[in-house]
Formats: sequence, C-alpha cells, structure tokens
Amino acid sequence: MTSNITDLFADADHVETDAATLEVCDDGAGVCPRCESVALSIGWTGGNAWSRTSRGVDDIAVYVCSQCGEDEANEDWLLPGGATPQCDWPVIRRDDSPASGLDPQLEELSRLMAVASYLRNHGGGAWQMMSRKPPEPSRSDPFKPVGEWVQLDEKLWTVDHNELVWWAGHAHPTVRRIVASHETCPPEIIDQLAEDPWVEIRQAAFANMAVDAKTIRRAATHETVEWLREALGKSDPTIVGRCARCGGRVKRPDRFLTCTINCSITQARERIVEGTYTKGKEIKRWPLEYIWSVADREAPGGIPGTGPKFRGVYISFIPELNAVEATTALLGLAEREGLDEQEAITAIDRMAQTMTGQAILDACRLDPS
Repeated sequence: MTSNITDLFADADHVETDAATLEVCDDGAGVCPRCESVALSIGWTGGNAWSRTSRGVDDIAVYVCSQCGEDEANEDWLLPGGATPQCDWPVIRRDDSPASGLDPQLEELSRLMAVASYLRNHGGGAWQMMSRKPPEPSRSDPFKPVGEWVQLDEKLWTVDHNELVWWAGHAHPTVRRIVASHETCPPEIIDQLAEDPWVEIRQAAFANMAVDAKTIRRAATHETVEWLREALGKSDPTIVGRCARCGGRVKRPDRFLTCTINCSITQARERIVEGTYTKGKEIKRWPLEYIWSVADREAPGGIPGTGPKFRGVYISFIPELNAVEATTALLGLAEREGLDEQEAITAIDRMAQTMTGQAILDACRLDPS
C-alpha cells in the first residue's frame, strides 16, 4: 500500500531569486534554466520555446531558449524513456515552426500574468495586500485523496465484497473515510468503521444511510467524543458538516474538517500528544502519501485570511497502528536487520499483507517485552 518514498521536508518555500531573474520575470519571459540566458519566446503563447515544470519551485513554468531546446531535444531522444540527464521531466518534440507574432495587447497581458504569478508564489505579503488572499502553495492536505485514491469513489461501485473489506482495512484514513461514506458500504463494514480511531471516519460511518440502528445505539453510549455522542442520542442527529473536534458548524471550505483555525491547531497538537501524528524527527524516510501538512500555529502579522502556519507530520502506514507505533516498528526493523529505512518500509508493507498491525509491531520492535 505504500509508494513514492522520498526525502522529507525539503524546504521549497524559501527560494532565493537574484536580481537578474527578477528583472526577466517582470518582462514575462523567464530565464533559461540550462544556459541562464533570457528565453526569447514563451511556450503557451504560441512561441517555439518549451514550457516545463519548475525545478522544485511550486508550479512556476520554466522556459528554455530555442538553442537549448534544440540541444536537449537531441539529447532526450537518445536516452531511454526520453529522460534528460539534468532532470526527469516529460519530453515532447520541439516545434520548429517560426514563432507567431503576438498582438501587443496579448504581449502586455502575458507580462502582467507573469508578474502576478511571481507575486503569488514569491511575494506573499504583496499578493495579500492586493488580493486579500494568501498564496496557496501545494500541500498534502488531510483527507485529500491522492494517486489512485482520487478515483476510489467510482471504483467502489464495481468491486466485490472481499475487495471492499480490503479497502475498509486500509492503513490510510482517507481511504477508510471514502469507504465509510460510500453508498455500497454494507452495514457490517459500517459497524466496523464506526469503531475507527479517527473521528472523521466515525462521522462518515454514522452518516451513511445504510448504518444499522444498533450501531447508532451503541455509539450513543460509548462514543468517546462528547459532541458526537450527544448528537447520536437525538432522533435526527446532524453529523456531517460539523467540526471533528468540537462539533461546531463548518462554515467554510476547510482542509482539516474543523470549524476554526484554532480548532485545527489544537487538533494537530492533541494528535501529536496521543500518537496519531508524529513529527518524525528521527526518521529520514516515510511513504509520501502518509505525510500531511497540518496547522501548527497562527500566522504572524494580523493580515485577515492568512490562515495558519503549517508543519509536516507523519501518519501511520501500518494498519491498526498509530504513527508512534509505526515509527517504533520501522526503526526497530531497520536496526535489527541492518536495513535502511526504505528497505524496512518495503519489508513492512509485505508483512502487512498477511499480518495484523500488532503482530508487525511485535515482530519488528527491538525489545519484544
């Protein structure tokens, strides 16, 4: 269930930009990342320069000059899969047709768009003063489906019962939440997910139209979250659209399923204490899809709408274990068997196909007692 293992917490939010680069960005052209000269044509406007993903700087387009484009094209097609020695960008053949002339108004629009893009991604304070909205970098939001899970809601319409059971036992809480809220989820699986350690998954299970009355009655007396327990005791409980932490109404699109920034910050701190999240200071490798960006503290400056500051946390990639227990298993197996952390993750992933989370923890920890 794990993949895309990568180095963690590389800081791409603070990139120094020299004066020459800033000047070129203002002209709407960009700097050729290969020879560092000005790219004379712009890919999206019909020119013959290539547009490629930036080298680690958010989603800013990078253009290469015509000569470098031709040089890299010749190199690219001599390599397997079209990968360059400098990077692993996807490669397409260069359009050798003459660059089309642009209307002066389009050229001006292009320049303004380039300036706006630069301010949005690098000039946070200036962007907020103009738009009253903070720049929105790419983050691994809690409960945001990634990879194959983006299509899971559609996929569940076609799976058999055994496969549905497998998805319901998945290590990732996003997957289990999708299953808990799905129309095809049967009462017995909903009953299982109503006992999940994550309150957001329990909310989804209780709100499913197929939930059994006995599941609701049990939760009305045994549910550990006070607001949810009280809501389940009512004849027509309102479960969805409420803050997972305090039960307040979620009045805005919210990445944390909480009602306020303060609740988001408090929830993150509580989950670190209880072991649901871990900061992972001693870990170098972790499956990428099990790393979340969560609210850490209020943003300074008092600008309305700026939102919180974020930090990365790890969640468990081992079914039935929390993040602290998964860390113990990973580090224990790596040290005991002389594996690096990536090898240990791969080994644990294989173990999870046939073993319970507790059995994996017992087998991996250095001190079995």
